[in-house]
Amino acid sequence: MKQLTQQGVDYQVALDSWNGPDALNQDYIINGTGVEVKTTAANHPFVQVSNELQLSAQNLSKLFIYLVVIDERKGHLLTLNSLVCELRRVFESSDELADMYNDKLLKAGYEDEHYRQYENREYHIRDIKIYSVIEGFPCITPRIIPEGVHHVTYQIDTSACADFKVSPEELFAEISY
Repeated sequence: MKQLTQQGVDYQVALDSWNGPDALNQDYIINGTGVEVKTTAANHPFVQVSNELQLSAQNLSKLFIYLVVIDERKGHLLTLNSLVCELRRVFESSDELADMYNDKLLKAGYEDEHYRQYENREYHIRDIKIYSVIEGFPCITPRIIPEGVHHVTYQIDTSACADFKVSPEELFAEISY
């Protein structure tokens, strides 16, 4: 969300495109392009996929994985709370946007009463990797699994994704209006 607003995406569009709290297959769908956001703290990054629909580009013009590789470190001041507060300031220019953002936070399971729970967990963003999920990308989708197989969870080793890596500029060019 922060990256969308920093890239100049209209605030209403950014909030409307955020599907994560609604448990849809991709976290964001903007301008017909899906973006699945993943976070890992592993030394050898991998992508955890929740089901066979998550990396299916059906009904999308394109699909990307936005992987944030983090380390938990004291003194880096990036916390879930700080990110939530920063985005609240972005959306406070409109009561409607602020309400929409707070409603989505609640749907995602973030409640202000749990603030202290997240207060001391500080993170450092070690890397951001963006992959284009195109033909040949290592993933499981409904069209390649046998009938009757559902709710497939799996991990993708990012070393197998090097040929699919794209720049942030390529991603944001796809979703810009």
